[in-house]
Amino acid sequence: MKSLVRCLVIAGLFVAAGLPTCVADEAAFRDLCMQQAEKAGDALQVEGLDGWYFLCSELRHVGVGEFWGEKAASTSLATRPDRRDPLPAIIDFSQQLKTHGIKLILMPVPPKALVYPEHLPGAADTGFATAPSYSVYRDFFSDLRAQDVEVLDLLPLLVEQKAQSQAPLYCKTDSHWSGTACVTVAKVLAESIRTHLGATPADRAYTTTDVEVGIRGDLLPDDATAPTETLSLRFVETQAASGNHPVEDPKSPVLLVADSHGLVFHSGDDMHARGAGLFEQLAFELQIEPDLIAVRGSAATPARVTLYRRTRADPAYLATKKVVVWFFAAREFTESSGWAKVPVAK
Repeated sequence: MKSLVRCLVIAGLFVAAGLPTCVADEAAFRDLCMQQAEKAGDALQVEGLDGWYFLCSELRHVGVGEFWGEKAASTSLATRPDRRDPLPAIIDFSQQLKTHGIKLILMPVPPKALVYPEHLPGAADTGFATAPSYSVYRDFFSDLRAQDVEVLDLLPLLVEQKAQSQAPLYCKTDSHWSGTACVTVAKVLAESIRTHLGATPADRAYTTTDVEVGIRGDLLPDDATAPTETLSLRFVETQAASGNHPVEDPKSPVLLVADSHGLVFHSGDDMHARGAGLFEQLAFELQIEPDLIAVRGSAATPARVTLYRRTRADPAYLATKKVVVWFFAAREFTESSGWAKVPVAK
């Protein structure tokens, strides 16, 4: 009831000011996300409705609102003040790549709660519903685009796909997107990449097979008795041999730089499967094998450090690259250890 009253009060203030109530809905929803994260304390997750779980750090990220410029000083968890604002590091990375003739496509993965708010306890009282535009990201991406950084905003895409299909776009019990999201995103990402690649001959012929796979998500408490979650995954194989999935090609014109969203359904073991991640889906859509740098944990700075080490080991590494796709959980804008400027090459 308190959340509902707060929402009505905020909405009234926005209406009185002549601003759209959807902004008021966002403010109330952000407040709820922060409350849920704080209420969870040291817990990793918040148990939602209908068997859904949400990462606490992701809820906190949504809760802080604007996170760049002067606001970064109070919203970022980074200890070094000069590494709290993600904007300078992203612009610097884009400009460095440009000097090598490489186009950066930034592709943050939206928080689960923005696409599935109905599964977060108390969200109905805020009046917030999934919408193709989230003002915080819209404004941030606008600032990046003003600096010639290409941004692929996935939120409208995922919200539209959610309306068209009942297949979940995020794992209910895991902190990653689903196999369905990997397929959906790969199709749109491939279109963006083609505008920069030009004519690129296919290097392989691929086949796909849809398989139901059971997983135990990383957000389930250790003592949870919840049943295994079942997902539909599209496995990609070369026509030459069954079970022969696409592999990273160091000479590829396309490089994916990622956090564990680049590993889920790709590297196996605790990443649930091999041969069905975004890497494989993009290989199928482009008909070429990309290259991949993916790290566990934060891709804010560590993934770019890994790229720098690779260019130092092989000074000619960037010569074949035309497009770098940098994707990671959007919560990293506030929850990472910091956004350092890292050289692309020596």
